[in-house]
Amino acid sequence: MEIRNDTMGSGYFGAPRGGRLHNGIDIIVDPGQPVKSPIAGEINRVFKPYAKGDMMGIEIVNGLFIAQLMYVAIAGENMVGKMVKAGSIVAFAQNIRDIHGPDMLPHVHLQVYVNPASLLCSVV
Repeated sequence: MEIRNDTMGSGYFGAPRGGRLHNGIDIIVDPGQPVKSPIAGEINRVFKPYAKGDMMGIEIVNGLFIAQLMYVAIAGENMVGKMVKAGSIVAFAQNIRDIHGPDMLPHVHLQVYVNPASLLCSVV
């Protein structure tokens, strides 16, 4: 796995993005390659990360995490509500160059949220 770093910016977590920080990681891919679920859980929703174009995202949830994969084509119809295992193919990489041009390396964006209640036993 390689993190994107090109003339358009860095794909590392916390990299500067104008007035904000990058909230995920950008994993370099070949357009069309299978994308696997990083967690076991339920596909909660399919969404469009950009108003323009055909880029898609998928959100997978379980009691501890929410994982979002962006710039992917969904691997089947009616994915919402489907249970998936960690490592199962859930999508195929799209070509982000269709939105940002040839200077950006093709990648899948992975963003993860943690349920803070799962950390309570380590705080108090």
